[in-house]
Amino acid sequence: MKNKHLLIMLAAAALSSCSLVEDNICLGYPHIYGPRKGSRTGTSAGKDSTSAPGKDTLVYLSAVRFPLDYDWKKDSAYGAVEAELVLLRNCHEVVSIPVGPHVSAAADCHHIVGGHLVTEYQASSMTYIGIDGKDIVAMEGRHRLMGVLENGNVLYTLTKPLKGEGFCFMADGQKILSSGGGQIYGSMTEPSYRPNGALYLDKGKVCFCFSSGGSAFKVIDGDDNLVNAAAATIQDMRIINGAAVSANGVRNGQTWQNARVWPIPSGYAISGAASGTPTVFRSKGSIREMKCSPESFIYLDEDREFALDHSRDGSVKVADSGKGRTLDGHWYFFSPRCAALGPSGPALALTPMGDGGSPVVIYGGKSTDVSLNGFLTGIEITMKEN
Repeated sequence: MKNKHLLIMLAAAALSSCSLVEDNICLGYPHIYGPRKGSRTGTSAGKDSTSAPGKDTLVYLSAVRFPLDYDWKKDSAYGAVEAELVLLRNCHEVVSIPVGPHVSAAADCHHIVGGHLVTEYQASSMTYIGIDGKDIVAMEGRHRLMGVLENGNVLYTLTKPLKGEGFCFMADGQKILSSGGGQIYGSMTEPSYRPNGALYLDKGKVCFCFSSGGSAFKVIDGDDNLVNAAAATIQDMRIINGAAVSANGVRNGQTWQNARVWPIPSGYAISGAASGTPTVFRSKGSIREMKCSPESFIYLDEDREFALDHSRDGSVKVADSGKGRTLDGHWYFFSPRCAALGPSGPALALTPMGDGGSPVVIYGGKSTDVSLNGFLTGIEITMKEN
């Protein structure tokens, strides 16, 4: 590998060893394990019998579900009441995982990836990464999952310590590259990196980028290379069509906050707050501003974009193609994963505050109740050929 001497220096506090618990997990539909039983494994259903031939829009929802007689908003029996993580596809349950050993009810510890539910659990001295309730990777130490990706029947994971800097890049649970310093560009939460997080494919190669010591680096199939030795102003960077594309804090005389790089068919887009205004710049030349606060989450595709602003009081404001509107009611919005952009426009997964009411999905001009005593934690919309 190139620049290996640099990573050896960075690895003075290298991350602990990790091991594969279960291999051959396919992140693509259908689920290959079928029904499961046991306190640490989930149950998985087959393909919906209602699916029609042709191209389907699949709406996936993740949620935490509680018994019908439990008031989760008061949370008086936290840790003592049974709870489940569930994955819904077009409102049909396809996975349920009991919360317990190696499975957390925290909204930021499970992720929708390729029609599966990926979980992470930090114990006192170990970290467990699972798919649909089955442990896949066990690592010494407490780490946050930053990326997960399957390529060529190999499962790649990228993690960072809960405290401090550094990362560990693994293939089937075996360490490929690690560092005791540096910060990864991207995460499992950021809209521009969903659904796989900071790991992604470019020209069939597994990629991620990181910064360390004021320099920016790219990693392609495990080989690390210096990209920019003066990267203090780079807020995000990713590989697109073989080239490193960066989003800087200053662009065209404007100061950018939360600048992110998005891959799109025509090239790339950069989103963020430009001089305090949520803005999307596309490599083909278009620029669009949106009427939302600078802290808004931005979602986009080849031609469209929208911004979402969630206030502490539960109010939700959406700016779709520059037009702002505030939704009725007060809602929990647990993370940026509770919104997405689908073929029919913005999609929101919202849970009502206060007493009564069901969680709802707002998409394509419709509001659909979700029969669930609990809260929604994520939404993904994909297109599938039957």
